[in-house]
Amino acid sequence: MSDLQIVTKIRKITSPGQALSSPFAALLPGRHHLPRRCLSPGQALFKQNPYLWCMMIEEMIKPPLLQEGDRVAVIAPAGLVDRDKTERAIAIIESWGLRVSRGEHLYERHGIFAGRDGQRLADLQGALDDSSIRAVICARGGYGMSRIIADVDFNALREEPKWVLGYSDITVLHLFINYKTGIS
Repeated sequence: MSDLQIVTKIRKITSPGQALSSPFAALLPGRHHLPRRCLSPGQALFKQNPYLWCMMIEEMIKPPLLQEGDRVAVIAPAGLVDRDKTERAIAIIESWGLRVSRGEHLYERHGIFAGRDGQRLADLQGALDDSSIRAVICARGGYGMSRIIADVDFNALREEPKWVLGYSDITVLHLFINYKTGIS
């Protein structure tokens, strides 16, 4: 599926027939309208958010389920993380039989971020590109993903889908993954 075909399937949660308008509209060519099968504003979990998107990829791709012995990456592509809390969480993940790879810059600090933009991008891109990693766990949200998202290459992820877990600022990553690859 080409980028243009994917773009035409993106719809903003709004009234049927209303044109798309948001800070992201400049990224998307043409005008986009709400299809009949998209969520109505009342069905939107965060209907107060004017920039909530309904991704209308007709066939969502689901990565394979994780199994004991699979390798997962723990990275921090946004806010800085607490080493003790993160290591306790990693111990729990390992108790499930998963092998954990820590991002090279997981515990870096640069202001409120887990390292400089380039370091966080390197960890994210490395995790997405590594075919031996079956899931990417983002240790924290916060702010920072929007600073690096435009530089992420999703080609390897498109070829080998994997789970990407996270919350808060990581939602930006989830939306781009869905938009670029069709992965749920």
